[in-house]
Amino acid sequence: MGHSRDELLFDDLPRIRRYDPVPLWYVAHLKPRQEARVVFHLGMRAEGVEHYIPRIETVRGRWGKRLAAVEPMFPNYMFIRMNDSPEILDAVRWTPGVRRLLGDGGLPLPVPDELVEAIRSRADRLGVVRVGRNWYPGREIRVLCGPLGDMEGVFERHTSRAGRVRVLLRILGFHTPVEVDEADLEAL
Repeated sequence: MGHSRDELLFDDLPRIRRYDPVPLWYVAHLKPRQEARVVFHLGMRAEGVEHYIPRIETVRGRWGKRLAAVEPMFPNYMFIRMNDSPEILDAVRWTPGVRRLLGDGGLPLPVPDELVEAIRSRADRLGVVRVGRNWYPGREIRVLCGPLGDMEGVFERHTSRAGRVRVLLRILGFHTPVEVDEADLEAL
């Protein structure tokens, strides 16, 4: 069985990967609090790359006060829509603030379009994703702030006033009904 020298050399070459020209969604893992930096540099380095950072409104209790803030839904992660050509992949991978693209064996894995669209469909006109809390009677809760901060109890029901709920707090071995702001609770 005689093979020519050219045939043997061709068989030894690695298989050539074909790149998909259709943009797909991928997930980039970012360095902490670098979302704005990555967005800025992506705009300068990679044309045709779309990004999406879902944001949610959070309420935190500090020093007896409630503070509202808008934060990334997935801290240190960003959805990026791009084709997987080597030039675009390198531009995204080497963007300042990007740690890596999530994937397998060095190749990024695409995220289904439906996932990103499902998140986007829950966003309001300002782009903030509204996440409803799944409160149900009997759910274990903790009060985050205020004079009842760090007390634990059980969710009872929503009240007629917007944003207020009735919980049963464990005080001296008894369940005492109390009305609090829903934003002041966390599930256990």
